[in-house]
Amino acid sequence: MRVANFGPGILQSTTYAMSADDIELHFDANNLTPKQTEEFESLKDLMGFLQVALIGIGKPDDHLMLYDAFSQPPWPQRLKRIACFFESMGIETIPAEHWHYHPKHGFYESVAKDIPDTETFTLYLTSGSNKVIHEDSEKLRISQDMNSKVFFAQHAPEFGIPVPDTLVTTKKELGGSEVAEFLNRYGNQVMLKILGLSGARNVTVVNSQQDCLDYVQEFHPDLDVILQQRLDLDRFTEMTVDLRITPDDISIANV
Repeated sequence: MRVANFGPGILQSTTYAMSADDIELHFDANNLTPKQTEEFESLKDLMGFLQVALIGIGKPDDHLMLYDAFSQPPWPQRLKRIACFFESMGIETIPAEHWHYHPKHGFYESVAKDIPDTETFTLYLTSGSNKVIHEDSEKLRISQDMNSKVFFAQHAPEFGIPVPDTLVTTKKELGGSEVAEFLNRYGNQVMLKILGLSGARNVTVVNSQQDCLDYVQEFHPDLDVILQQRLDLDRFTEMTVDLRITPDDISIANV
């Protein structure tokens, strides 16, 4: 059975098992800050909606792993109704007899004990959270690089991908002269980013070195911190960029 990250249009029979994987890409789930723990639990709940959506993304010979909360009222009837909505649109669905229920905490460990016999096994993201499934340290390392704000900031210019002026530093260096000079260069209007959840949940605007220190106060001193020039929204439009990454190249796929 081939284990891979999610992608649409999979022709082979597939087991879908998706939970919150972002935090454990770069951090140990047993050693999180209070803020990270809160965000981790919130993301697990959000991933439940993706699990439900997979009913209509999959096909009749696929299997779907769901949180066990979906097996309790009122969810069974709601999920069947959602499946009917998909079917009335002419969309094939994963049948209810192929829905499997697992605890939200320890999700992948539970899934690993009873994996259906399908050709492929699809994860949301190759991460430490689901290592019990993929068991591949090299894939995990590649996933960590591909999903790292730090790695991207350091290497994007090599591939001709423009990024704002960037300083990669650490928490313990935030009080130093290099950070002070960077903030001063852009009128104390800078974006701060740290590893963790995807999207903008670990991104904020800072106006001083104290703002930087306040934002990362929960974390250990060696935490990687990215400071970037804040772009003028009168001249730039914010959008999501899709990157096509191959062994030899990184390019923007949707612009």
